[in-house]
Amino acid sequence: MHVLAKFRSGGVLLTFFMLWLCSNGLWGQKVTTVDFSSLGYNDQEHVKTFVAGDVTFGLGGSGTPSAYYDDGAALRLYKGNELAISVPGTILEVAFTYSGNYKPSSNPAETGTYSNDTWTGSVQDSIVFTNSSGDKWYIQEIRVTYVITKVFEPKLTPADGERFMGQLTVHATCATDGAVIYYTTDGSNPTTSSETFPAGGLTITQTTTIKAMAAVAGGDLENSDVVEATYTRMVVGTDELTSESFEASGGTYAEFSGVEGTSGAVYAGMSAASYDAIQLRTTDSNSGIVTTQSGGERVETILVEWNSNTSTQRVLEIYGKTSAYSDATDLYGSKQGTKIGELACGETTLEVTG
Repeated sequence: MHVLAKFRSGGVLLTFFMLWLCSNGLWGQKVTTVDFSSLGYNDQEHVKTFVAGDVTFGLGGSGTPSAYYDDGAALRLYKGNELAISVPGTILEVAFTYSGNYKPSSNPAETGTYSNDTWTGSVQDSIVFTNSSGDKWYIQEIRVTYVITKVFEPKLTPADGERFMGQLTVHATCATDGAVIYYTTDGSNPTTSSETFPAGGLTITQTTTIKAMAAVAGGDLENSDVVEATYTRMVVGTDELTSESFEASGGTYAEFSGVEGTSGAVYAGMSAASYDAIQLRTTDSNSGIVTTQSGGERVETILVEWNSNTSTQRVLEIYGKTSAYSDATDLYGSKQGTKIGELACGETTLEVTG
């Protein structure tokens, strides 16, 4: 029997769309308002991170996860929950609209003042509001007043962690008008003396870490923070198992049981020299091939060639699972995984793709 597997890897990109209201205020101030009833959340849906206008809202902390409820049309923050609000600049005011009397009784931030459901102060970049009481907060609306003092961080697409075959083109954008994006691929932080990001995207053909920042020449805005993303190139590989793959000799089952093959597989069975093949035993003898050669990557194709000159009614079954096999006994019972194909007596080839 010969087994041939090819591997490839892919990624999934999840994109979320949010609705927001953003308006300019006096003296360079800006205001972003979020009405949670308009964001399209389902009842009791957990809320983690979202972006509205210039503002990033992050939910975390401990305790029961924060969630949106139709009852009260509000975001509920439980004891231990934290709400982080970030802008590329200075936050001056955060006003809350609550449902009923479910709200903090004192300043939920470590700085500034809190009165009439409104926090007032001056903090750079971000502020965190923590529910340290035993009561829930029902937040219907948040209005953030701030001043932009730095360039927005560039956004790299695809996102950090993308894996690719052959080559990949990475694009960079910045929400600040007139901003120029600079980048490096040697591990150093980019400056305005670094290479500018190509307008048509940067094409890479090997595993690469890109660092990028944005700047506006001759303006009053500070340069953006540096963002970083790593893209991993996956090489198509094969794991081919034949009778020569195993570093053992002999003609008995015991001499081959548990032998590790040069391909990276663990094997239980014995050599069938007359057929130049791997001989498998019945399930009672725990025979089979266990391969982790894919290194956790997705298997694209499995090709099995079987000399089925054997007893009638015998069937060769192929199983797989998302966690690695480590021993031949994993092929039986609860560790077996999912059956993905079989070869019956008289059939010689099975190819599974997907």
